[in-house]
Amino acid sequence: QEVWRIILFFLLRKDYSRATLNLLEVIMAKHRSPNCPQITFAEAIEKGQKVYEKEHTHPAPNTVVAADLGYTSLNGRSLTQLGALRQYGILEGSGDALRVTDDAVVYFEMDDGPEKIAAIQRMVFAPALFAELKENFKDSLPSEGNLRHSLIQKGFLSRAADDVIKVYKANLALASGEEQDYSEGEVKPFMSAAFQLP
Repeated sequence: QEVWRIILFFLLRKDYSRATLNLLEVIMAKHRSPNCPQITFAEAIEKGQKVYEKEHTHPAPNTVVAADLGYTSLNGRSLTQLGALRQYGILEGSGDALRVTDDAVVYFEMDDGPEKIAAIQRMVFAPALFAELKENFKDSLPSEGNLRHSLIQKGFLSRAADDVIKVYKANLALASGEEQDYSEGEVKPFMSAAFQLP
């Protein structure tokens, strides 16, 4: 309710400036549902590659990293992307000192093998919710209805819960080395079928 009071305050003032709209976008994003990446690991690591190519492992301000990702400013969309990369453990730090993590460097630089597989597993399941789902269900999820119910119980809105399920299933398929047909058509396996969950 507090969030909607803030939004109503700005709307009644008829303040539609870019700064205000960006602020409202961030506020709504933070209060929509519990914090969780809105993109798959495959999408996130591809974005991390762009940062690595430009910054290597040097710390950089969040505005610079956002520019590396193609954004002209810090707004709701760019902050969401930066947040996802941090949650996956592709970036670490904050503010003026964001940097590519050691695990991400292993992914970008090493050939397939045990060390790279271990780094991928740590990143794929780094988000707290994904780690919890992995711990609770391993690689055998319950029905979508059952999973959606458990996420709603955690405070997710219904649509956000559906998005989380889609992202997590894509991550789980990649981590299991299985190719599945997803509606967005952007998720592709990054390891062989020999890459299995522990």
